[in-house]
Amino acid sequence: MPSDPQARYRAVFESDWSPATHPQDYPDNAHYSPLIGATHLATTTFWQGGMLASTGIERMAEEGSQSPLDAEMAAAIASGVAEFLFRGGGLAPTPGVEAVEFDVTTAFPYVTLVSMIAPSPDWFVGVNGLPLIANGQWRDEVIVPLFPWDAGTDNGATYDSADADAAPATPVSPLLGPPVAVNGTVAPFGRFIFRRLN
Repeated sequence: MPSDPQARYRAVFESDWSPATHPQDYPDNAHYSPLIGATHLATTTFWQGGMLASTGIERMAEEGSQSPLDAEMAAAIASGVAEFLFRGGGLAPTPGVEAVEFDVTTAFPYVTLVSMIAPSPDWFVGVNGLPLIANGQWRDEVIVPLFPWDAGTDNGATYDSADADAAPATPVSPLLGPPVAVNGTVAPFGRFIFRRLN
């Protein structure tokens, strides 16, 4: 384990999303919702591929709301399986950069962080359970490409689709088709760069 029981990180959100990277149906007011995240145990999961979205992930992915995801994270903290909840700003316009700082301890060295792709039916970018300790040391820098995820709660087919609730909801899954795929390939929307500050 690291000799320092606590570290501080800056998560930098660099967005590449533009008509050049994802030309199909590119929306006029492309942006991202305010960042929200938490530090937690390896066994704590706020979202993952193949799992049905919680109400908090649904609201974040459909509306860009930090609530009730913040309450779900607060409940995990209260039950002893997460430690810190943190929030950042949204990112607009895109391409652009946003950042948020947070503390993390050796007892809860995993981080989850998400933001809605907006406008969209229920699409988002994020990391789930990223370890900030490797080989017994705090990681100085971790770069995570951000591919789009579908929360499985809305059946809209493109960015500006009208609300069409999915009933029943389907599990969270990678978004692989139109409008994000170009010639069958999905380019990342950007990246999260986690940099240790101390």
